[in-house]
Amino acid sequence: MNTILVCKEIFIKQKTDIMRNKQQLIILCIFPIMSILYTFIEHESASFYLFMLMCSIMVPITSMSSTVSEENDKGTLRSLIYAGIHSHEYFIGVGLCIGLLSFISVCVIGIISGEDTDTGLVLSAMGISIILSLLIGAIIGVITKRQVNVSAISAPSSLILGMLPVVGLNSSSLHNVTKFLYSQVILDITLNKQIHSDQLVILFINAIVLFVFFVLLYNKYNRGAR
Repeated sequence: MNTILVCKEIFIKQKTDIMRNKQQLIILCIFPIMSILYTFIEHESASFYLFMLMCSIMVPITSMSSTVSEENDKGTLRSLIYAGIHSHEYFIGVGLCIGLLSFISVCVIGIISGEDTDTGLVLSAMGISIILSLLIGAIIGVITKRQVNVSAISAPSSLILGMLPVVGLNSSSLHNVTKFLYSQVILDITLNKQIHSDQLVILFINAIVLFVFFVLLYNKYNRGAR
């Protein structure tokens, strides 16, 4: 079956599922709403960048893990595997839908902030953060046997990835450790408005490790399903 058609069908299915899922719609809206409320307190650009970072991490991880674990729990994932759907096709189809909605939420926060400096760099960094967070969400969804258990893993994981870089800004010793996390690299790029070659290497390594891990887990589940 044509890969593009497979991804398109999965994308359409995922879009329909999200529109019917009130919990996922709330997750997509929560950070833009928090940003609007924050404008009544103060209007510091760095704070809005933190909102954008948290949105680009927490929304993809929670939404993706919830989606994959639900399909795992209901046997839908097993059916897709029987139908010959490959790991990259599944990830692109589901991830593209959730990723686009997450990116829209990030853009809304950016509009609310009123910041227009280096918009292309900031949004590109957030886009990379969303993709890597989707991979983490997919990994959590595959390894979680029951949907009711997914929040116990996805919530702490997304909070740790989102909060450690913030704490690392005030602790050089912690920053020396967290600088290898994609979330820390994204925050540094966003705040400094510049990107360095070593940061690109770290992002690339994070992406390769997460993607390979997801493919291995998906294929392991594939063999178990057959």
